[in-house]
Amino acid sequence: AIICIPYTKSVMSFFEFYRMGIPLFYPSLEYLVDLEMSKQVMSERIYWSRTPSPVHVNTSDPDPNTRSDRAAVAHWLALS
Repeated sequence: AIICIPYTKSVMSFFEFYRMGIPLFYPSLEYLVDLEMSKQVMSERIYWSRTPSPVHVNTSDPDPNTRSDRAAVAHWLALS
């Protein structure tokens, strides 16, 4: 079995392990948010930290490029 802690939204080796039939264990969303907030384990979740803001911003969506807003991190990790 393998304990998987992702470093980005999609990790190819996880698909490969799954296809090989290896038992996989993943953190819960709450624990993954805790890890991201305290240790920034998903180092590649945000590719460009200085990207310009989009012209049209949907204000109902939280900022996908934040590491300081727990609710925003939880929102986007739940979708990935």
